[in-house]
Amino acid sequence: KADIQGIQTALLSGDLAAVPRLLDASGIDKIVLRHDLIRDMPGRSIADDEVLAKALRRTPGMEQVTKGELELWKTPAASGDPARGYSDTVSVGARPDAGAAVIGSIGTGTAAMALKSSTKAPTYPVVDDSAQVTDDSVQWPVPAVDSGHPSTTVDVKAGTFVVAQRARAAAVLTPSLDTAGSRLVFTDPTKVRIDGRVVSTRPPLYVPVPRTDIVAVRVGARSVSLDQWGREELPRPAGTPPTAASVPVGSASPMTAFAPSDEPADPAPPSEVYDCNNYEPRPAAELKLRKTTVQTDAGPAIRLSAVDHAACTRIEIRDAVPGRTYRVRLEYRMVEGKRPQICLWQVGTDGCTLAPRPTINAGWHPYEQIVTVEPDADKLILVLHADVGERLLGKTVTDYRSISIEALDPVLEKDIWPPEIPQREIDLPRGEHTISVTGGPAGSSLSEFEPLQDCFRYDDLTQEEAGLMASYSGDLRDPTITLGARDHMACLGASVPDMGQSSLYEFSLEARPLDERNPKFCLYLRGPDRCQRLPVVTQWKDWTPFATLVGPDSKAVETRVYLYGLRTLEGTEQSRVEYRSIRLNPVASPTSVVLVRQPEGDGDLMAKRSVEVESTRVNPTRTDIVAESGAELIALTETNAPGWSLSGFGKSTAAQGWMASWAVDGQAVDAAARYLPAGTSRKALYLLPVAIVAAFAAMAFGAWWRRRKARRSAA
Repeated sequence: KADIQGIQTALLSGDLAAVPRLLDASGIDKIVLRHDLIRDMPGRSIADDEVLAKALRRTPGMEQVTKGELELWKTPAASGDPARGYSDTVSVGARPDAGAAVIGSIGTGTAAMALKSSTKAPTYPVVDDSAQVTDDSVQWPVPAVDSGHPSTTVDVKAGTFVVAQRARAAAVLTPSLDTAGSRLVFTDPTKVRIDGRVVSTRPPLYVPVPRTDIVAVRVGARSVSLDQWGREELPRPAGTPPTAASVPVGSASPMTAFAPSDEPADPAPPSEVYDCNNYEPRPAAELKLRKTTVQTDAGPAIRLSAVDHAACTRIEIRDAVPGRTYRVRLEYRMVEGKRPQICLWQVGTDGCTLAPRPTINAGWHPYEQIVTVEPDADKLILVLHADVGERLLGKTVTDYRSISIEALDPVLEKDIWPPEIPQREIDLPRGEHTISVTGGPAGSSLSEFEPLQDCFRYDDLTQEEAGLMASYSGDLRDPTITLGARDHMACLGASVPDMGQSSLYEFSLEARPLDERNPKFCLYLRGPDRCQRLPVVTQWKDWTPFATLVGPDSKAVETRVYLYGLRTLEGTEQSRVEYRSIRLNPVASPTSVVLVRQPEGDGDLMAKRSVEVESTRVNPTRTDIVAESGAELIALTETNAPGWSLSGFGKSTAAQGWMASWAVDGQAVDAAARYLPAGTSRKALYLLPVAIVAAFAAMAFGAWWRRRKARRSAA
């Protein structure tokens, strides 16, 4: 299964060098690619078939046989060999992903032999990012860290090692503009080091552009500005500088480069205040809708306030037509009351452009959207709100400043692919060595949790009347959060303002119940409007850790983390739960670092299979194998199980994670591979008619004997 998952991951992430090797190790000679599946249904996780098709076209050795809704692809000729001879073997860690990563980094002439695991599986979800070390290989999935850079220490034998990186998700690249070369440059800032020496890096991706004033790029669903505006406000470890904007780049990622339009935007001045939530007739004097100008350290700001309904001002973009693109920037802050609301209203469509909700935490927050006017839209209007929301909830005051609206033109649209990370060889002496990855992100991407909310308010009870509570204790930089509820549902929410900065995140926390209700949490995706599917904790005992890897959803415009405090079933006593160490950390690099030791002597780890092996399938339980000398291992593309044997070579072991195989130590082979339990069952099947006849004979004899005894008794 890990090999199959590795094939799909490699195809989607652009790690195409690993695909033929994993196909060969899986014994796959044909692939059917379906275009008839619906991918966007809830609860279904189906890879993008168009991306897979483009990746298969670029994969070495792949041949497309048929087109249509069902595409048939042939793999390289040797991938489907039913029996094969391997010139060398390497030992790999017991974890399945370790074997798949090593297989994707070596030639098809070498087989991977996995060690057996000696540890028990945990009863709660964990992320095992420990290094898998054997005499022949090292596999280390680069973890997420709270600060600094990740590192691990491994003890290896002396030798020459092949160093590779295998993708676990799309590459994370930082875009910049090279004006002298008239090109966009996408760079991977991470570097793999061994004992401080750089041993593996990804080369830059260069994309020629027709203009040298590119200001923004869109890759997939993520748009970023090249001037890094607003990034100093994003969450990051204390004392570290803001990170540059990055984009995940996988196979055939659609890229659009934007430059300032030759026809500048024509926004109207902000309108006078008006009521944009007029759900009932009320005298204007009671609503107290106000629009004023206040001075801030960054210049004047628009202040909107309302006692009821909503105070709004609008800025119409007068030159907006379908297909035109704009970059809207501003800063906002909540002064009092309800959450700020910012609406990019495309008149004539469903309404506001779907965008992240503004936060209600204190201070100024940046807002940036790159929006393209839809074909059915008549106008584009920026509407700023101070919305009370519901009657009698109190005054709401919101400030907006530094409003900027720029027209952009797409000057280049093309599919881009991540550059392949070249493998290289290094010599290492025997002993301990430190592997580290520098240049990657660190720290949680979560913003501060917002004030307590009621997430299940089905009546008019206030938070106090429903017994909702939230408290913080311990180190306030990483507090323990207690949530309680007698009725309704207590919840805290925190936004992830830069979700998509990485292609892989680790979501982790610890939680415990203090009463009868278990902890509950959600990674909420706005757009799909659902919680992301997460592993289930079967039993909560005191402080129970939870960790899993998640990726950004291309359909989501915002990701939020919610912690819940559920009510008791009776609704009479307050139920409480506690949470701590809540993180959503981007992994430092979405790759696994792989080291594989070259075999001693004349062997070549990267060589293809060269030993000739012929096989004849006699029946499902027997295959005759003839192989020339020179193979260290003979393998059969049958799932290894107790009972497989090769005449003269004994019982089988598992190669490539699943194949039945036998060590032959270079000998020529002319033998039969048999699955003995099936042979025994077949012999028993041959005896079945005899057993049936014997059963009927026994029944007839028994009846005759009973009648005979009855006659004797009567006499």
